[in-house]
Amino acid sequence: MTLLAIAFGFGIPFYAAAVLVLHTFTKSILAHPIIWCVATPALVLAVTPIAFPPAHYQGIFWVTLIPLCTLLTGVLFVWWQAKMPLVYVR
Repeated sequence: MTLLAIAFGFGIPFYAAAVLVLHTFTKSILAHPIIWCVATPALVLAVTPIAFPPAHYQGIFWVTLIPLCTLLTGVLFVWWQAKMPLVYVR
């Protein structure tokens, strides 16, 4: 139960920050999906092994999987946008 409370304590602010970023930058994300959805996660993925050296952690650290999953999801989003574009309506 304590672990659940701690997870909510960390999860809610991060979820709120993600919603705020998406709400604020929706127009830019839809206009430049490759930069937002592919280039940014690829950059984070490239920097992660430097920040968390695999030799120190006895292999690839699990934090590396987060930008990898984000990159794969971003590629799928860009592909989906090419097939069925979303339009920003205010």
